Amino acid sequence: MTIADELLNFVKPEAKLETGLDRWVYLLRNLPKMEEIPAALQDPEYEKVFEVAQYSKLSREDKEMYDIELKRRWDKANILATARAEAEAKGMAKGEARGIAKGIAERTAYGLSSCRPLRIGTRSGSRKY
Repeated sequence: MTIADELLNFVKPEAKLETGLDRWVYLLRNLPKMEEIPAALQDPEYEKVFEVAQYSKLSREDKEMYDIELKRRWDKANILATARAEAEAKGMAKGEARGIAKGIAERTAYGLSSCRPLRIGTRSGSRKY
């Protein structure tokens, strides 16, 4: 029996779907008639297939509009992620500078100015502060 035969002979209703194979065959057989995802197929893998099918039904103009909107959302998400990363790096640098300044102030307050200077390790060696 071929896959085409399985699809043609499959008659289980949504309520009787038991296995993953049942769900996939049901989805493939009924996808052209579906307007929304049935409860038995509320899984990310089936939802993705449904989204692709919905997209494929769009007219060329609607696909272009959808693609533009999707690109706009991705751009916005990337801009926000970049801004967060830059703000975090800036905050870390400020925090490090404050910590160093506080350490120097504490050393000076305790009369430790003649002690060996602090060293902070880096990959390329040590920097002297």
